[in-house]
Amino acid sequence: MLSILVGLLVLLNIIVLSFLLIGKKHNGPGPNKHNPERHGNHIKERFDFDDSQVKMFEISKSKHMELTKDLSSTLKEASLAYYNEESENTNKDSLYSDVMSITQKIYEANDTHFDEVRKICTAEQLPAMNDFIKGLLNRKGPRRSKKGRRK
Repeated sequence: MLSILVGLLVLLNIIVLSFLLIGKKHNGPGPNKHNPERHGNHIKERFDFDDSQVKMFEISKSKHMELTKDLSSTLKEASLAYYNEESENTNKDSLYSDVMSITQKIYEANDTHFDEVRKICTAEQLPAMNDFIKGLLNRKGPRRSKKGRRK
């Protein structure tokens, strides 16, 4: 049971981190929130989006990131409570239910975001977006330098 929870948490972290890194190039600094014009151009090129689609994508991404950031923080707190030594004296089932409930909310937020993004796409763009979404599930987390910062 514990290995299932750990597996779900790892998958969840990969998905959340993928959205934080969406569009980031591996060979150098990728688009980021500090350079929205560059990020918009990257989205345009990758999915052949027009300006309107880029704007809708950015709105959906921003909402999704805000929601998942809050949920991830809550999940971290719930996970820490579950593994806290003092929780041995409390109801582990209740704490486990909390962790799973938050995890479900994150999955639902991801589904909602994916659905919104797919609706932005034309029929020609949809296969590339679906491949991108599938690829997110197969990605490993970001590489870390010795100082623990993203490369």
